[in-house]
Amino acid sequence: MLFHVAKMIYRLLGWKIDRDKARKLWQSKNVLVGFPHTSMKDTVLTMVGMHLLQKRSYTFIKKEAFFWPLSWFLKLNHAIPVTRSAPGGIVTSIVSEFNRNKSFSVCIVPQGTRSSGSKLKTGFWHIARQANASVLCWYFDTAGKHCICVGSFRPSDSMDEDLKRMQKLYDTVGYKIPLGE
Repeated sequence: MLFHVAKMIYRLLGWKIDRDKARKLWQSKNVLVGFPHTSMKDTVLTMVGMHLLQKRSYTFIKKEAFFWPLSWFLKLNHAIPVTRSAPGGIVTSIVSEFNRNKSFSVCIVPQGTRSSGSKLKTGFWHIARQANASVLCWYFDTAGKHCICVGSFRPSDSMDEDLKRMQKLYDTVGYKIPLGE
């Protein structure tokens, strides 16, 4: 049922999603990252998109967003409220969720904010590495209204090398990751 509702929402908004590629790259444990994060619409498109992929993925959203009537939509779409004051604690608790579950996926926005020029936050890499999860990379083409799965990788021991690998994936759509260099 939610698949059909999601399909209708995407159709009404004029968006499409790389369903086949994403389903092919999907592993039992994934950290989904998406760029650029320009509005809350990105989050909604991601949540609805998971229903189109027929996959479950959790999204961690600031606790301030959990107010009625928005809270029911967020909970329906597997959103989990977080307090952002303890950054290291968030990584540890998400890794614990991965370790407790045979199959688990989370959506993370590495920019951490919708303001332009923000530096990439690397918690996603630490989570994926510690949880032995695949990083599945997404690009939101707002002009073409297309959620594009640009590829995936398994984290190595070198975050710098992995970020370079990730940049090569995003080069295919002409996007520069905000590394803050």
